[in-house]
Amino acid sequence: MSICYLPAAYADTSSEPKTLTLSGFGTFGIVKTNNELVEFRSYAQAPNGTANRWEMENESRLGLQLAYSPNESFRGVVQLLSRRNERSVGEKSNFYPAVDWAYVAYSPSKSLNLRAGRFVAPAFLASESRAVGYANVWIRPPVDLYAAANINNIDGVDLLYRGSLFGWTYAAQTYAGSYNLKFATQRIKYEYMAGANLTVENGPFLLRLGYMDARSTTYNKADQILPTSLATRRTDGTSAGTLNPTTTNCLSQRVSCSTLFENYNEVLDFMKRDKKPMNLATIGYTYDDGEWYSQGEYLYRKGGGSLANSESAYLTVGYRFGKFLPHLTVSKANPQDQRIELKVAPAFEANLRRSPFGRDLPLGVVTSNAAQESIGLGVRYDVATNIALKIQWDHMRPKATANAPSFGLALSPTNGVPGKAVTVTAIALDFVF
Repeated sequence: MSICYLPAAYADTSSEPKTLTLSGFGTFGIVKTNNELVEFRSYAQAPNGTANRWEMENESRLGLQLAYSPNESFRGVVQLLSRRNERSVGEKSNFYPAVDWAYVAYSPSKSLNLRAGRFVAPAFLASESRAVGYANVWIRPPVDLYAAANINNIDGVDLLYRGSLFGWTYAAQTYAGSYNLKFATQRIKYEYMAGANLTVENGPFLLRLGYMDARSTTYNKADQILPTSLATRRTDGTSAGTLNPTTTNCLSQRVSCSTLFENYNEVLDFMKRDKKPMNLATIGYTYDDGEWYSQGEYLYRKGGGSLANSESAYLTVGYRFGKFLPHLTVSKANPQDQRIELKVAPAFEANLRRSPFGRDLPLGVVTSNAAQESIGLGVRYDVATNIALKIQWDHMRPKATANAPSFGLALSPTNGVPGKAVTVTAIALDFVF
């Protein structure tokens, strides 16, 4: 069987109106790592992860969609997604439903569709189907690419045009809007998100090009723009402590950090994620002839402030044996770190170099993100036309860079341990109805 990758918003192309329809999807999954000191998060908004014991909270979800179509031209959709999220902090196994889709659509013709409301931001190849486990080969899309940008929904409008040319079918989409993405300890406000995608398809081959231009601001729980201080590093990349703008004894010099360092305020303003870019350029493909299966995607992310520019990519190859589809995935995330040095004011340089902090000079801050290489092995078994059982192993190896030793995407230390290779094992049962 082939796997459908059409976005949920445009999957129904029937000309026959269906007044009211209810559908849904879900995943019952368990996941663990091989290290009690390392947690794995299946998605960024989970309040915490799973270490070396089987847990189902981070890998399970349920979605319900209600669609109303009074005629061939109009359609309204509301979709609720229930999974563990930031409102579950301090509580276990609480799944609060959130509105993942809520829009009205108008189709003046079979080729054109206009939509307004809330929908999943179509930033990546599997964005609109990433929560629908049954629609994907893997248990989850490769985190080296999909965790490289915290993009979820968009409140706005989009336009989709379908056509055919020289034996190829195509879909051109453009969209614009904004969104407020909440996490356990912070939120990202996307002041605007705008982009365009082009998907072309011929037989078993599908190619997709996409670009998103966005500006975002990151706030903490007190609604302060992050970062509020500077996390410094030595020239070898190791941490040298945090410089707080409110201190009056910076590095024991009895002055403020803005007095001790000439460019302190300038660097702090630069590092803040205050309406900084989150621009994404992607190219991806799928090939599925009923036997061979392959999917790949490349992302270039232009960051800003504390978030470095980054490249990510993955490649998946599999082959069907009846109802079994074993597959192999290799992936990589490679941030382009930038080090910015703090300039000591001349009046304090000699004294500072004689102090215990002198060995740390010159101090610097780094624009960075996690660097990681992964290899995944999985198998999908199609139990029925609407049920799939999956097993997956992911070996994730965080990579330290010259400026910033990193821990890894979707991985977090429970005891502040440095990044090491981690194996994540997961079993999931996906279904749609």
